[in-house]
Amino acid sequence: FETRTLDRFSVGLYSMGVNRDKAQHAYDMVAQYIENYAMIVAQYGGGGLYFYSRERGSGKTFLSTILGNELSKRGHRVRWFGMVNLLQEIKAGYDRESSTSSSEIINTCRNAEVLILDDIGVEKQSAWVNETMYSILDYRLSQCKPTIFTSNHKPHELAYDERIIDRITRMTELVEMPEESVRKKLGAKNPMGAFLEQKEELTNDIF
Repeated sequence: FETRTLDRFSVGLYSMGVNRDKAQHAYDMVAQYIENYAMIVAQYGGGGLYFYSRERGSGKTFLSTILGNELSKRGHRVRWFGMVNLLQEIKAGYDRESSTSSSEIINTCRNAEVLILDDIGVEKQSAWVNETMYSILDYRLSQCKPTIFTSNHKPHELAYDERIIDRITRMTELVEMPEESVRKKLGAKNPMGAFLEQKEELTNDIF
């Protein structure tokens, strides 16, 4: 994520009209959040952002990691987790042979200065998932710690119980992303692909 900075997000990649307007608004909110992070933590109880759109590849993760990377460069401690992998790691931590216990992973999430949870809502729901998420989010809300979410669903559409949805709603400002996939346009070119293309060009020059 180190290469993901504000100048890498191009609003012009989105279609003219509503989608571009949404992209511009999302970009402006992230830029303002980064610039005014200290004030947000002090005056607004550590409020976070909730990026959502039904379209995969709309830039939700890209923009949220830009936010995390920019804050990290400014000296803030940011932790990023994909929801499915996070829950898998917590479950694996119950194994006595695991090098990291479940409680250690949960405490990392609870105590991170800034926590980014990517793709919330894609995980299979269960009572255990609800209790785990409640433990993390209730603590972060009470301690005014900013949490950033990305999702394909609005908060009230998530399959969590009402306690969790209530906390997500209270601790974030909604950021609606365009219903347009620009993943290939937004993503950096694969370094290996660029190298191979270069080698191909060199070979063609030789022959």
